[in-house]
Amino acid sequence: MKRLALFLGTLLVLNAVAPAVQAQEIVDEALQVFTTRTERLEYLHSAELRGLSNYSVLRQRYLGGDLRDLEKSLAALGIDEGDVDELVLGWDAAIAGKDSGTGGLYGLAGGHFRGEEIAKRAVEQRVEPTQVGDAEAYCPGSQQGTTCIVLFDDTRGAFGSLNQLSEMLAARAGSGQGLISNNSFADLVNGARPDAPIWGHAESSAAAEWMRASIPGQDSMQMNWSRLLSGVDSLAYAIKPGEKVHLQMTFSCKSQAAAADLRLLLDGLRLVEKMAWLGKNPKAPNPFENVELDSSGDSVELQLDTPAPTT
Repeated sequence: MKRLALFLGTLLVLNAVAPAVQAQEIVDEALQVFTTRTERLEYLHSAELRGLSNYSVLRQRYLGGDLRDLEKSLAALGIDEGDVDELVLGWDAAIAGKDSGTGGLYGLAGGHFRGEEIAKRAVEQRVEPTQVGDAEAYCPGSQQGTTCIVLFDDTRGAFGSLNQLSEMLAARAGSGQGLISNNSFADLVNGARPDAPIWGHAESSAAAEWMRASIPGQDSMQMNWSRLLSGVDSLAYAIKPGEKVHLQMTFSCKSQAAAADLRLLLDGLRLVEKMAWLGKNPKAPNPFENVELDSSGDSVELQLDTPAPTT
């Protein structure tokens, strides 16, 4: 999913304490209820991102298809973009890549929701509620795999397929397993929660897909990220804004030798991409001009500063 972001300093000051606490809470909830098949988890502080001076440009350029579909489902029930303050997204390994309509995406939303108004809007849209556990799910749309929505209360909701929601509700009720039982993945998430409006963790298979969608300058290149990252166990990433968008990635590799190979590979790709960009976009800021690579043991860190889009 292509996505870069900027944040506005005034909003950060106003929420200097609250966002970090909220992020911890909703991510903790996600670990408790997400399915054990989750191969990538991503946190987005939506309220912070909406305060950006060029948010509309970023949103138009980088909002992925999965999130656009989610927005449509929310809008059909009268849930506006401004109602959602935080999102924790998960990608279900059993569904991702299949023609399911959701790409495996599901998750939790935190914000301000009006249950009675949503139920009224569902009636107006002729969306019949479907019983899932002890809750009612609304599924606007008729395609198989459509995104359905359940409200836990006025501040929390969940979205995904009916099967995913059923598993989440079971885990929430204590009668099913959540992602927290996948110790290795939960440890990755709990190990570092950066102070960034967008951050996430991905297992090796999902890391390749994230790289394919998120690294700039690949439109005309056929990068086989699955092969290039074959020595990687997991990826942690964070996107921090400023005058430039700062992207930080940490690859946990299978061995020190795999880390050394990956660093050489990334350094070579950096040079190739830098020259390719210069040839095609000689007057545009080069996103590969400021790339830093470092490695320690079986870990490789890449930091990329790329110009923020304005149009």
